[in-house]
Amino acid sequence: MPYLYGTIISENLSGGVMTSAFVAYLSRLCNLKFTATQYALFTAIMAVGRVFVQSTSGFLAERFDWIAFFLIASAAALPGLILLSYLMKRFPIEE
Repeated sequence: MPYLYGTIISENLSGGVMTSAFVAYLSRLCNLKFTATQYALFTAIMAVGRVFVQSTSGFLAERFDWIAFFLIASAAALPGLILLSYLMKRFPIEE
């Protein structure tokens, strides 16, 4: 049980850090003239993966073993990481 508690705590902590960093980054990308529209579109795009992956995660976990499930979940995160890397290079944050 302590390992389960540690896993849940670390997942929630890292998820919160990731979400706050991503929201700050999206806020910097938005043009002041179109902030509401751009922020709404960016957050909607951010939620697409979460909605589709979460809805099928129970099916995938049941169909495959846990190692394969986590490999599939990691592979599903790669396009988003590649897109984030592209955006960071295309729109660098000026200091």
